[in-house]
Amino acid sequence: MINGNPIEKTKGPCLILAGAGTGKTYTIVEKVKHMIDAGIYKPERIVCIAFSNEAANNLSIRIGKATGLEVGNGKTGIIVRTFHGFGADLLRKYGDKIGMQKEFKILDPDQAKVVLHRNLKVNVNECHQYIGTIGTAKDLGIKLEEFEEYLQRKLSKYGGVDLQRRLESLQFELQTMHLKSDSQGKQDIFKQIKRLRDLINVRKFVNSWRAYEKLKQKNNYQDYSDLNKNALLLLEKCPEIALDFDYIIVDEFQDTNKVQLDLICKLVRSGNITVVGDLNQSIYRFRGAYRKNINLFKEAF
Repeated sequence: MINGNPIEKTKGPCLILAGAGTGKTYTIVEKVKHMIDAGIYKPERIVCIAFSNEAANNLSIRIGKATGLEVGNGKTGIIVRTFHGFGADLLRKYGDKIGMQKEFKILDPDQAKVVLHRNLKVNVNECHQYIGTIGTAKDLGIKLEEFEEYLQRKLSKYGGVDLQRRLESLQFELQTMHLKSDSQGKQDIFKQIKRLRDLINVRKFVNSWRAYEKLKQKNNYQDYSDLNKNALLLLEKCPEIALDFDYIIVDEFQDTNKVQLDLICKLVRSGNITVVGDLNQSIYRFRGAYRKNINLFKEAF
């Protein structure tokens, strides 16, 4: 904890680091109650962001009981949302400012896999891998164009050679080498085959990602990672939107990814923010939870 009693600190940044079962959620609830009871901020201008629907629902119930006020998406009361839900709310309200149609459909990861399989004929097993990789890349702020540039650099080394035919040729050559005792030659061919297979797989993935983005644009789809990415783009282009909110609270801060961290920084213009976390409990590290987020928070605020 920084700067004394975190419940009563309602101006400027507040960082709370504590272990499981130490009352982090209780502190959030009591802080919201204090700000409302003392008339410091209006309920609809307070935003609480959690990571899962379950956590957001639990926080909503507890804040509602403690304050006696309605909790929802900010239209009538305190805003308690997941990052994805909050991003979706911003985009439905202001998305036209960045050229988006507001009535978009949200694809959860399972729906996104179905879209890949049905429309792009991607293998079922690869659908899981592709959607996971696309999501993680976006969460880390890595663009499709960067993958395309990487792919072109690798392809340029082969000078327009048909990679699939080259791979088949090497595989045939390897199969006939059992008649020889050239172990070093076999190792070299193994390495070439692996590089070609990897490159072909990257090319297939990049082509699928490119087609997936076009398909989403055509059908007005947004996947989960798009919601964070485009909400950040919106706030970068229209920073005045952040003035809709007076105080931000982020639970499970250790699980924020790069884009979410950037989103928070753009959202908090006044510096009035509390983040709550436990460095020993990151459950989203596999999805790009950002190891440097605590230090970057300190630098930003």
